Amino acid sequence: MIPVTDRIFTIKSDLPLEEKIRILLDTISKSNFNNLKFEILRIDKTKDGGKLLKINLKEPQDFKIPEDLGKFHTWYDFFQGSYGGEQTTIILTESILQRQFTGDWIDELEFYYQNEPIGEWDHIYLSNTIKRK
Repeated sequence: MIPVTDRIFTIKSDLPLEEKIRILLDTISKSNFNNLKFEILRIDKTKDGGKLLKINLKEPQDFKIPEDLGKFHTWYDFFQGSYGGEQTTIILTESILQRQFTGDWIDELEFYYQNEPIGEWDHIYLSNTIKRK
């Protein structure tokens, strides 16, 4: 699968970094994930002075595996199948890392699911630290 830009929007450059990220995450959620919730856990400094963003993918309060809430109303649904998992991986990593952006941005990214680090799962590739460059 090859990432392709399908939406472009602008965010005011004078906003604090965390607010820019929040706007981006809300837009990604609305456009691709049925308004599922992202939680910014924190932005840490890396050993080399970069910025590491830690994001938690939150399920709705009444979530139960599988499909109690209907198709594609949970993160769990977006992780299923090799095509769906790979598509979810690309949308999340490429949209958040903004590799072509040259301004002040994050350098690394870590994903959490329900407050736990995402480990090795079938179909998604969101474990460990993902670097921008």
